[in-house]
Amino acid sequence: MELEGKNVLITGGAKRIGKEISLWFAKNKANVFIHFSSSESEAKELKKHCEKLGAKAEIIKCDFSKENADFSKVLEISREIDIAVCNASLFYPVNPEEIKYEDIEKNINVNFTFHFLIVKEMWKSMREKKKTGKVITVLDAEKSRKNFISYHLGKHLLEYMTTQLFQLFAPHILINGIALGPILPPEGKDENYIKKISENLPLKKQGSIADVLLAIEFIIKNDFITGNIIYVSGGLK
Repeated sequence: MELEGKNVLITGGAKRIGKEISLWFAKNKANVFIHFSSSESEAKELKKHCEKLGAKAEIIKCDFSKENADFSKVLEISREIDIAVCNASLFYPVNPEEIKYEDIEKNINVNFTFHFLIVKEMWKSMREKKKTGKVITVLDAEKSRKNFISYHLGKHLLEYMTTQLFQLFAPHILINGIALGPILPPEGKDENYIKKISENLPLKKQGSIADVLLAIEFIIKNDFITGNIIYVSGGLK
């Protein structure tokens, strides 16, 4: 797929890895729709940066974790896009003994449910137009952490959508995932934290944003893969 002029939605696209993905698409002359939840100032700055690169950019605010979130704008855009990057997620620790219904609900909504609805609308639109689009799901190479059960439940469902529902969406949507290992430290942690984790990987090193973008480029350029996951994880699986 050629990127110039394509419409791309990046959920959670204003900060961290999402920001870098948004910039990569902008540099490749795509029109970027940058979704954010609360990072409005970062989203506005990123929009300006993308426009300086010559890309058309729009920012969309929607808190996927709220039960009464106004999702209409996101769904409207989902019918017009060629590519969706399902990156938005919640990531916060909860002691297993203290997990509440709200924790599970919020994590599943953000990490999976709203992404499924985006892809469903995109799929219906592509089918009507007799076109083909692409979806990239951002997954976690680490499958289980004791204090992140709610988070992993949502990510496992997103992986299910990638590896099991691809046949439903084909041939109008090609869906593939990238499962990330240690790339950036979690918010509130420093580089020493990520380096310590990386020492336990088979490759004994931390990954980079460039590694992530290479995997995305491969998925975008290859029109004969769907239902697969690329592990960008230093051997963590």
